[in-house]
Amino acid sequence: MLVPKGDQFGVEYDLFAMLSDHEQDRVNPLFDERTDCNDAHSFCGLRDRTYPDARNMGFPLDRRVANTVRSFQDFVAPYQNMRVATIKIRFTNTVVERT
Repeated sequence: MLVPKGDQFGVEYDLFAMLSDHEQDRVNPLFDERTDCNDAHSFCGLRDRTYPDARNMGFPLDRRVANTVRSFQDFVAPYQNMRVATIKIRFTNTVVERT
């Protein structure tokens, strides 16, 4: 996950999460994450290929919404597989050792 670091006082963000059916979205790319991995594909997928899934880039936020949608809550309300929550991220400038 790519998340902002916030600040020492905490910054509020809207966190959006959506679950989808892996069997419906799965693709079989000719791509080996162990050898072909770089940062760019994790942000944007692979150019001209269906990776990491079969959905359009930005899905489901690439769609037009009804005129009645005025907030993120309105957008996710009809869907059981979507949620939005307000979270606060506080940057503490500490390092936690892995055990």
